[in-house]
Amino acid sequence: MRKEEKLTVLSEMLQLAKADQRLDERELEFIRVVAKRLGISSQEVRELNEKPSTGVPIKFEANRIVQFHRLVLLMNVDGIVSPEEKEHLYHLGLDMGLRKEAIDEVFEVMQNYEYGIVPSSVLINVFKRFYN
Repeated sequence: MRKEEKLTVLSEMLQLAKADQRLDERELEFIRVVAKRLGISSQEVRELNEKPSTGVPIKFEANRIVQFHRLVLLMNVDGIVSPEEKEHLYHLGLDMGLRKEAIDEVFEVMQNYEYGIVPSSVLINVFKRFYN
């Protein structure tokens, strides 16, 4: 993944975390962990928090699905899913080019798991069903 895409990933995560008008420490820590795995410094994350990336689309569909999964996990990390967060995530998914039906199904499936933590294999199977 190109650096511009990585910055988009983190910028989307920060926007989602702030959709409910507050940035929980657990959400921020999750974003920091993802940033570290992507090779993005804490300083760059702070800068993105102040000035979001303009958004470079994630090129590969598999990477978009992985990003959607990160966002689902992030939305649930603080144990509170606000209507604003859910709506924001829904639109992010559509903006990524994901199918509405798949997004809806992920939201339904999410309710079957403790804290809404959908296993990656389950999420991937949802998308496979709608893309085959």
